[in-house]
Amino acid sequence: MNQEAVDDVSILDMNLEDVPDLELAPEGQNRLVIAAPPRVNSGEKNDKPWSNVSIALSAPDAQNTHRIYHTLWLPQAGDDEDRANSSKRQIKNFMIAFGIPITGPLQLENWAGSEGHAILKRVSDPEREDKMVISKVVLGQ
Repeated sequence: MNQEAVDDVSILDMNLEDVPDLELAPEGQNRLVIAAPPRVNSGEKNDKPWSNVSIALSAPDAQNTHRIYHTLWLPQAGDDEDRANSSKRQIKNFMIAFGIPITGPLQLENWAGSEGHAILKRVSDPEREDKMVISKVVLGQ
């Protein structure tokens, strides 16, 4: 950023008192947009490996709202068939709800901007702020 741009938008000249606080998106069905390419995470807990896909979403129909974060757990080596299929089903349903092709490899870099619908619910945590989580994706919207 050049000095002229800094001078034009100086923090000293901003009125920060009028900046609205972020709110939670409303409970119930909401239109959501994947805000950025999802991130793959992995690690180990109790000597067992784990991996997941973290997804940041926004609710464009609700102004000044916190992002909604959703996690898709990936099947792991050693999972029994029921557990592996449960993980795959959740991934499949999320992709269908957001209009993402379910054939071929997961191309996470192409997910940003995809829109879908989900049922949101409020979760309270005494150690953190309340947040909205996806309780169910809505298919066929």
